[in-house]
Amino acid sequence: MIFRSTRGLAPEADIRAIAMTGLAPDGGLYLPKEWPCFSPQDIAAFSQMPYEDIACFVLRPFLEGAVSDGELREIVRKSYAAFVSPDVAPLRD
Repeated sequence: MIFRSTRGLAPEADIRAIAMTGLAPDGGLYLPKEWPCFSPQDIAAFSQMPYEDIACFVLRPFLEGAVSDGELREIVRKSYAAFVSPDVAPLRD
């Protein structure tokens, strides 16, 4: 995925480059040049998936080519390991 600055004056970059630089050189924020789209079926399937699987599914397009699926799964697992609820962010009435 290619990212570009909100100010439009910095060179486009991939996730590896922007992870190391943070703000774009022109002071803007990097945003995806094209946003990934998820189908209604994809979104409906989220209700039956564990939180970590949803996170991997949603993050995958942004990290394309930067980390393997196994690495992404391990990053997500470690990121949510300290959450008390296995649902991570449970919905409550």
